[in-house]
Formats: sequence, C-alpha cells, structure tokens
Amino acid sequence: MNREIFHTATLRLAKPRDSYLIQIGDRWAPLSLAALRQIADFCGIPYRYFSRCLIEAPELACAQANYWLQYEPTTRALITDEGMVIAFESPRKALTADVVGA
Repeated sequence: MNREIFHTATLRLAKPRDSYLIQIGDRWAPLSLAALRQIADFCGIPYRYFSRCLIEAPELACAQANYWLQYEPTTRALITDEGMVIAFESPRKALTADVVGA
C-alpha cells in the first residue's frame, strides 16, 4: 500500500466508462466504494443520496464532489493498493495508520 498526501484542489472525480476515477496530477486511478464513501463524507454529501447519484446520475455525483473538493481546499491522504485508491483520509489518520501498522 502507498500513502500520498495531496491538496484537494488538485483532485478531480470522473466516470468515463465503467468505474469512477480520480485524477491525481497527470494520472488517473480507480476508486473503491470505500474511498467514494469517504469522499462523500468529506464533502458533506449524505451517502444515501450520493450513492443514488453514483448509479443514476454519475455526472452529478462527480460535479458535486469536485465542487466541494475545490470549495474548501485542504490536504488529504490517498491510500492506494495496486493502483486503486482504497482510502481518502486525513493526513493525521494516515500517519497514525503507518505507526500502528509498523
């Protein structure tokens, strides 16, 4: 697993085909459902509503998440496993996970 810290203003969600992706700099990575839930929580979007948008209105889900990622930019840790983003956490929580997992 890899943990990287990013500024939320540099991140973008998209659903070009069958899966949700997040743009990290110049690369794209697929998102797990757990990471999507954490993004919704961070953005203050109720997950029941967000999950409905993920299925029925993917453009709306991406637009809402992208708006809130830009609205109050901060840093977040993206945890990846084999190229997939599996967690979207505070840098402090990710650091604690490193210490606990050591």
